[in-house]
Amino acid sequence: MAIKSTKEFLVNHLSERRVDVPKCKTEYEMIHNGKPLCLRQWLHLYGFTNQSKTVQRAIASVLNGKFAYNGRATKRQNVCNQTDIATRWCVAYIKTRLGDLSPVTGKHMIVRPQTCVWHKIFKNETSSTISQERFGTALQAAYDDDEFRDPVTRKKRIEVREPNSFTQCGVCANLQGNMGKAKTTASFLHYKELFDAHNKSQKAEREVYYRHRDNAKRSPNKYMCLIIDGMDQFKLKLPQYEQNTKDNDSQLNTKLSGIKVHGVGTYFYFTSGTFMAGANLNIDCLNQTLLDVRRIYDELIEKGELETWPSKLYIQVDGGSENMNRYFLAYCDRLVAFGLFEKVKVNFLMVGHTHEDIDQIFSVVAGTLKEENCLSLEQMMDRLSKLDLNEPRHPKCKLLHSVWDWKYFFVGGYLKDDAEAGEEYLTEAQAKHINMIKQFTTYHVFRFAKCRNGVDVFIRGKEWGRKDMFYPWEPAEDNPLLLGL
Repeated sequence: MAIKSTKEFLVNHLSERRVDVPKCKTEYEMIHNGKPLCLRQWLHLYGFTNQSKTVQRAIASVLNGKFAYNGRATKRQNVCNQTDIATRWCVAYIKTRLGDLSPVTGKHMIVRPQTCVWHKIFKNETSSTISQERFGTALQAAYDDDEFRDPVTRKKRIEVREPNSFTQCGVCANLQGNMGKAKTTASFLHYKELFDAHNKSQKAEREVYYRHRDNAKRSPNKYMCLIIDGMDQFKLKLPQYEQNTKDNDSQLNTKLSGIKVHGVGTYFYFTSGTFMAGANLNIDCLNQTLLDVRRIYDELIEKGELETWPSKLYIQVDGGSENMNRYFLAYCDRLVAFGLFEKVKVNFLMVGHTHEDIDQIFSVVAGTLKEENCLSLEQMMDRLSKLDLNEPRHPKCKLLHSVWDWKYFFVGGYLKDDAEAGEEYLTEAQAKHINMIKQFTTYHVFRFAKCRNGVDVFIRGKEWGRKDMFYPWEPAEDNPLLLGL
């Protein structure tokens, strides 16, 4: 039923929620977005007061069981209509902007949008005259809507995060800023089209990771998928106190590198604040993780729970310099060369769109450390090793005092020592080719597999994971290890 006036709007809602009680009293059990409200709260939500003549007349009409409509809509009624329409639009628009479903909290993630930008989009699509302030109220109401609540527990199923330098993509920020400053409809629609195309592209890149992650969980005998990232050092300073004051602001920096192996568990590697981060640290953490996962697989195979070690490895990392370098790529090459995997695939997400499930684990870590004082690194590791992350095993924590110099190894630093020991992990020609790898930052997906001769390993790269074509397809004769990059 269309609401034709403010009075009719009040009567319709009051008559639906009227409850008769003894001693001739009439009460109203009002509900907004699943939340029970008293009549005074409900009226205040829509901008009314108990002393309003319109409210008193509407209540009298409900008590008398009749209502005479005068046929004239009011300004207040139009505002209520527009707010409700804006809320419904925001609910539908939020659904298109939801991020991944966190396996830890069970909530979809979304970065709080710029109200001015969404307000312009809404006005262009609906030709509405609602003010930005009223639209902001509608947007806040949309977050509390029943669409984003569990039907049984009534708990929220979305998590709204405040935008910052770590959660905001530079391209998104520029396009949204241009939409907010657009003076003409044509200019606004142009930037909106670019923004929607960019958002569609980053979602397609995420879907590639989700597909490999699902494959690893569904077929652990064939696929293995892991993601690597580092936690914000500001949240790891020791000692940790429930309440920080000026008296305890002198804290030591601590670094945490996390690796989540889907279907297996999570690994935390701790280093001191003075420990140099980079390719050596990331490669060593990955190497130690694969060694432990191999031990777990051997135990499960012996028990008959698994059949074999997987043949394909998928690695998800961000585009930081500690990951996108020739030494990390060379390590992936050696995994295939030594027969540990038949194929290794490395994927880098778009800058500013790398917040994934492992970052949700870091949020749980930060929340756990705030629950009570944590005075030492040993105490921190002990507490985190008992976390319940809805995985087959509790997290494994390890303190690293030193790591192998992988960079020195891959440029041929240990060739002489290996020759004296009668071992050959890397030839001089291969080390030379690794040192000559260039212009690989234009690619975001790398695939390692053996050549047709079954001996040499070649690399194929492509710009983005959603694209079908790899380049190059065949190895070059003068570069049997890493090709064409």
